[in-house]
Amino acid sequence: MGDAQKLPYDDDSFDCCVSSLMMQFVPDAHKAVKEMQRVTKKGGIVATCMWDNSGGLELSERFWDAAVAGDPGAKRPGYSRYGSASALSDLWTATGFTKAEPTALVIPMEFSSFEDLWRIQSNAQGPPKPYISSLSEDRRQLLKERLRAEILGNRPDGPFTLQAKAWAVRGVVL
Repeated sequence: MGDAQKLPYDDDSFDCCVSSLMMQFVPDAHKAVKEMQRVTKKGGIVATCMWDNSGGLELSERFWDAAVAGDPGAKRPGYSRYGSASALSDLWTATGFTKAEPTALVIPMEFSSFEDLWRIQSNAQGPPKPYISSLSEDRRQLLKERLRAEILGNRPDGPFTLQAKAWAVRGVVL
């Protein structure tokens, strides 16, 4: 653990420096990227990725659609300020990288059944778990049934795949 805005390493310590899914949590992302550049050797790679804000997390979108349908007080998680190709590219360009081309990373999330998804969703870290835990058993069951219908429709239970998309950007330290 440490402070991304003040990395505890000497200049030019690493061939590459990567941060995953955390830029939105850093108070000064520009400072964090500058620190990543500082600790990376000349010619080395500095990269990051963030979940896509534009509906790229199919499971999250469907979960919150089902939650809000049954509970108008349910709050969707906020969007990341760096959850788009342009935002990441702009961050890298603003910190001195000349070639900051974003790349979409699409990850298939495979589930053996709806129960498999529900078990993971109920126990995973992130916004769904505390929301699910806050519900009475009756309301939790209603959410589960809404989500099942949202994902499976009228199909019988069985294996299915949902997509997750993140944006990645990298730059070479000059």
